[in-house]
Amino acid sequence: MTVSLLYHLLSFWFTLIGAFAWHLLATRKSRGDSFFGVRVEAGFEDSETGSRILGQFRMRLWSLTALAAVAAEFLGAAGIGTGILLSFLAGGLVFAQAHRMTLRLAPAQPAPVVRRASIAVEPEESSSWLGILDALAMIVPPVIPAIAVAAALNRGSGDRALWFFLVFALFLGIMCAANQWALRFRARSTDWALSQNDSRRFRTYLGVMFSLIFTAPIGMISLIALLPDPVVFFATFLPLEVLLLFVVWRIRFWLTKHLDPRSIDPMPDSCWKWGWYYCNPSDPALVVPLRTGVGHSFNCGHPGVKAAFAIVTTLTVVSLAVTTVLSSQLAH
Repeated sequence: MTVSLLYHLLSFWFTLIGAFAWHLLATRKSRGDSFFGVRVEAGFEDSETGSRILGQFRMRLWSLTALAAVAAEFLGAAGIGTGILLSFLAGGLVFAQAHRMTLRLAPAQPAPVVRRASIAVEPEESSSWLGILDALAMIVPPVIPAIAVAAALNRGSGDRALWFFLVFALFLGIMCAANQWALRFRARSTDWALSQNDSRRFRTYLGVMFSLIFTAPIGMISLIALLPDPVVFFATFLPLEVLLLFVVWRIRFWLTKHLDPRSIDPMPDSCWKWGWYYCNPSDPALVVPLRTGVGHSFNCGHPGVKAAFAIVTTLTVVSLAVTTVLSSQLAH
């Protein structure tokens, strides 16, 4: 019963993560007068045409997310991975559609001025507080499931489904740590803000926000292992979830307020596919800011990122296969 409940909770949360991530990408505030990854004239996003494109994006995004959530629910355990996969694919398609509409309806703009493309270390704010946040975002996400694994080992748990979810949570935690590391050490300061110190703060808070978003499912799985009693689980998890969502909302508000519209990546427009997919093998940076919104894109042309995506894809396929088998066993 507890594992079945975990299936439903994770399926819903992962589907919501996909839609929430895409919604963050479509925020009105943009870099370098861009809109859905397209360079536009100043004020276009607030125009009637820009508002119509944004409104259609939001309506289609949440409609498809609702369909993805329903589909994931019918798939049972297999819906855990399928929900987030469907919501990400749907969000990508809707974002690409808004990108094409903007290209068609917005007046053409001149090509960007190419700036320095190196990621040489430059003097940034040596704030102990930012250093602590960076360290916490790299350490806490993988440590939480590691503690749950230790607790399960101590109890001698033989629940195969629980062990699978714990390993999956540990994998998510490692992904969060890698994301924060890339934002801290493998990103160009000049892409994120004109001031090096502003760039450091923005990248730290951005990574912390994404770590917190994924800490919710990580914590959900870990608490199931640490607190197997459903009553104790909900009494502990729900207050923490409300607090977590509030902190995420506050960080997002800060990021939107402090996004520097004068900053933008120095690479040609041709490096951006569908408005959000960045691919440039000659760029040494692992992450660059999205031209629209407060998010970031990995450089999918970098060999290291390609290898990471191959691992993620393999684990996703394995996860779908394993959850399908577990769902079938539970049904019998």
